[in-house]
Amino acid sequence: MRLFYLIVMTIFATLFLVTFFSYRSVKADLKECRALLNAHKALLEGDVESFKRVVRSEREVLYSISEAFDIILGRATLEVERGNYGNALEYVEMALKLPVDEKEKSEALLLKGMILYKMGDYKGALNVLKYFESENVPNRKRGLRLIEEIRKTKEVKE
Repeated sequence: MRLFYLIVMTIFATLFLVTFFSYRSVKADLKECRALLNAHKALLEGDVESFKRVVRSEREVLYSISEAFDIILGRATLEVERGNYGNALEYVEMALKLPVDEKEKSEALLLKGMILYKMGDYKGALNVLKYFESENVPNRKRGLRLIEEIRKTKEVKE
């Protein structure tokens, strides 16, 4: 009978240890996920410094700023396809707050100009697209083509 109790106690002790260490592991993972979620919320709200602080302290990045930019701009494009230009414009503005390189910035400005054009704000679109009139700007040809298209449409409407 003592052997039976010893075996039962050993089994319960083993189960307790497995459960305890699993709990600690899950708790640590949950804490890390919450920190990363807060970092990405801050990033989406335009608070890049908070994002960088959390990411540096966690030493693990779920998405880099560039990948977050791509996701946000992708969402803006999806909203344009759905005809939700107001929402699309909000996403583009969010993307433009991120510290990205000139190529990514030009993509966002091009999309913003197109959205304003589709909304009928020709003056606003042309104002945004002035960026592409400079030399050595990424996506310059696409920007200049859109400027010409807007000017033609504007002349027809007037």
